[in-house]
Amino acid sequence: MVGSASPNAACTGSPATCDPRNAGSAALLRRLGMAYEGRLRHTMLLRDGWRDSETFGILEDEWRARRRTQSPPDAGTTPLTNS
Repeated sequence: MVGSASPNAACTGSPATCDPRNAGSAALLRRLGMAYEGRLRHTMLLRDGWRDSETFGILEDEWRARRRTQSPPDAGTTPLTNS
C-alpha cells in the first residue's frame, strides 16, 4: 500500500474500489483504515449489466499514523508459511 510507494513519488494516498454487493471486501478496506469516499456509477460492464464501484481511500499520513499505533501480532500466533 502506501508504505511501499517510492519516496519520490507524488502519491499522497491510496485508493481502492470494490463491488457494492461484496460486504466482506468493504469491511476489509475499513479494517485497514480506509475511509468510504463514495460510489462510482456504472464503472464495469459485466455479462448481466453495469456494476457500480464503492471507493475507499487512505492518506499517506493516516496510513503511517495507523502503522505506528498498531501493536505487533500476538506472540502466540503462527505466521502463515508456504508448506
